[in-house]
Amino acid sequence: MNQDQPENANCLLEQVSGLLARSSEELQTKEYVQQKYSDFQLKHKSKSWIVHKFVLCAQCEYFRAALDAKMKEAKENCILVCEENDPKTVDAVLSFLYTRNYGDHGKSETDQSPILLDVRVFILVDVYLINSLSTKAAGNFKKRAEAGWTHTR
Repeated sequence: MNQDQPENANCLLEQVSGLLARSSEELQTKEYVQQKYSDFQLKHKSKSWIVHKFVLCAQCEYFRAALDAKMKEAKENCILVCEENDPKTVDAVLSFLYTRNYGDHGKSETDQSPILLDVRVFILVDVYLINSLSTKAAGNFKKRAEAGWTHTR
């Protein structure tokens, strides 16, 4: 095996992620919310998400390892998300994986504050090993903190 292959594979994954990001609006409004082409499920005690293995594995070491290991989750095409994780945080992580962005879109009065979402996303992606989102969440947090964020509740 050529030593350059892992680097080339990472480069290819970045290019594919970029292609997904460029068509993010269409993905977000069409295929992402449709189950027709999805092949994997994330389950939480209060919610479940139908997703694409390729999208998860191309960007997330945790899911790639879990599905490559021929574990029960890979056979059942389902992984349980830790109940301690807020579903809105998981929504934000999935939004990023599909669109390269997460944020305040569709925010209601009962939703968490944006800076709290940044913190929760940062913690969750540390568990799931999504480095690109870790960098984005830290950057978002820093911008909000420097802008003099004040808690409104």
